Amino acid sequence: MPNPSPLDAFATLNVFDIVRATWERRWAAVRVFIALSVLVFFAVLLLPNRYVSKAQLLVRLGPDSVAIDPTAGLSSTVSLQESRIPQVNSIVELLRSKEMVERVVKDVGPDRILEPAGAIAKTKAWLSQWIPKSAPKPQAGYTATQMSDMMQVAEACVAVENDLDIHPAKNAYTITVEWVGYSPFLAHDIVDAFVRQYPAYHKSAHGPAGTVEFFESEAKQAYEVATRLQEKVRKLKSDNGIIELDSAKSALRGELSSVQSEMNNVESELSSVDAELDKLASEIGSMPATVEAEKITGLYKRSGDLVRQRLYELEVQAQELASKYKPDHPKRVAVDSQLAAAKETATSEIGQEPQLREVLNPTLQSLDLAFRTAIARQAGLQAKRDALTRQFERLQKELTQLNQIGVELVQLTWDASVAESTYLETAGRLANARQLESLAALKLSDVSVAQPATLELKKVGPKRMIYLIAGLGFAAMVSLCQAAVRGLWHQDFNPFASNDLPSPTAGHLHSPTDATAPEPAGHLTSSQTTNSNSPVLTSSIRRQRPISSDTSEFFTRQKSLTGDPPTVDFSAGELADKGAVAEPKSDLEPTSKRPR
Repeated sequence: MPNPSPLDAFATLNVFDIVRATWERRWAAVRVFIALSVLVFFAVLLLPNRYVSKAQLLVRLGPDSVAIDPTAGLSSTVSLQESRIPQVNSIVELLRSKEMVERVVKDVGPDRILEPAGAIAKTKAWLSQWIPKSAPKPQAGYTATQMSDMMQVAEACVAVENDLDIHPAKNAYTITVEWVGYSPFLAHDIVDAFVRQYPAYHKSAHGPAGTVEFFESEAKQAYEVATRLQEKVRKLKSDNGIIELDSAKSALRGELSSVQSEMNNVESELSSVDAELDKLASEIGSMPATVEAEKITGLYKRSGDLVRQRLYELEVQAQELASKYKPDHPKRVAVDSQLAAAKETATSEIGQEPQLREVLNPTLQSLDLAFRTAIARQAGLQAKRDALTRQFERLQKELTQLNQIGVELVQLTWDASVAESTYLETAGRLANARQLESLAALKLSDVSVAQPATLELKKVGPKRMIYLIAGLGFAAMVSLCQAAVRGLWHQDFNPFASNDLPSPTAGHLHSPTDATAPEPAGHLTSSQTTNSNSPVLTSSIRRQRPISSDTSEFFTRQKSLTGDPPTVDFSAGELADKGAVAEPKSDLEPTSKRPR
């Protein structure tokens, strides 16, 4: 069996035991209560007074709420129908930010914020001076002095944040800044620093630094690009004699159309001339070269006269020869034959002979002239056609070149237009950035001071009566608890507290008639149980409860079942009340429970 614990003696304690132990230690509890009450009274009395300062900010519809940053490309309008509660909450978070608190601490001064107020704080500060502390060491490029200043600022920031209360009004655009401190002037200065420092912090948060410089460089670059592209467009137009690309194309297309129309006319005329030449050639080939111009009648034939004259000459010659030669002379024969032939010819030539005059065919001449004229026209038309063809080819080349120039010109014009629009947009944003910078320099924002920091000389705390009542209650609770604990742990309730009481070793119960049994030393005898003058047992018997009827029934039932007396641990008072003594047995184990 495990050894009994000292706490097992309190297993059967109830409320009445605690109340009885407390009542017995009532005067000790009163003394403790009085001592703690005095301490509480002086502690509450020494608490420093607390003062509050308040300021109120109004979130207006200003430039920061209706305008966007110049670097953004979204719409620069804001819907006035939408709720601006998120904007108010953003301003509240900015007011609570570490950066804002550091600005306020540096403005007011960390030494002033950390200055102890009240006797308790001053005592604590005085005691802390005697506690050795390690000096800050240089770290991360900061000197020891800078590290010390940073630690002091951080401590002051924590002190400011602990007593700072910033909250927006419900369904409104106002923000209340409240700080509670031990000095009304310090509270006023801290809240006033919040009100004064926030506009600059608000502008720096909403307007990124370097915007003007960025847009100045961008505008300069965009202007140079736009100027260079415009110069390229101008040079391309002047080199190609183009004033307007569309008008040049229209003029060139009109000229091409006119040339093509003339080429069609020349082709048709040339076809007509070719047909005319063919016709004239056929006509000329079928016509005579000459024609009779006139015919004269009534005129005798001139040949007859000539023949008759020759005949007369031959007759004269024949007579002369007849006179000289014989008829068979050869000369006479020759002349006779000529004379006979001349007579026949003279006979046939007797009569009238019409006179005809032939000239060149005038129709043939006109046709030849027309043919030659047609040939000339054909040559002219062919030359014109060749010229028009060359002109048309030249115009086509010019149109192709103009189209290529047009593509390049359109690309350059588009680039120049884009560069110009970029420059104009950048210039507009630069003007906007300069305007916002001017507004920031004037510290104009959408947050205005509706109520400046108040200076309230009437304290708002501490609530000393509430603290006093709470302290007295705490003192009463502590005094009662210590009385109860001390009473319960007194020797009267602790089985191991007195050496006069028997050890918690269990034993059998023996009746007083069993006189023959040996009584070990240190155990209670019957004479001791009845001796009321014993100083130990008297108090024990007076404070112990009697054995109940349930316990007697338990003993009887246990004996009937086992034939042996039960093992139980009784106090000396209970053994005395029952008139029995305890005798140790080696076969029984001790127990700490007592039957009710």
